[in-house]
Amino acid sequence: MSAKCITVPKTKEAEKKLEFDNALADELIEYNFNSDEDFYDFCQTNIFEEINNICGSMIADFESDGLTSCESKQKCLQFLEDKKLSVDGKVKAIINEVIKLLKEAIARDTGIYFFF
Repeated sequence: MSAKCITVPKTKEAEKKLEFDNALADELIEYNFNSDEDFYDFCQTNIFEEINNICGSMIADFESDGLTSCESKQKCLQFLEDKKLSVDGKVKAIINEVIKLLKEAIARDTGIYFFF
């Protein structure tokens, strides 16, 4: 499995390091998909496509992108809070993990980055 993770830097300094792939593991909060199957099941829900439409991002398989503005993080958070009410199982568990990361990014005033 190739690494597919969602990352939130703990500080602005760590965020700058992340740009150059120099951030240390203890400077990041990460969610790693357990398997390719989990990732592809999640992708099949079109959640990333909907986030892209809402936030003007380009989150997709074989793409890396992030949400850095407060507005885009808030919009994404609201969308996922609503979306989790209509899903269950693994997808709902993953949404809950992404929600936790978004809340961390908002609280720390850093971005949330999707590395696929």
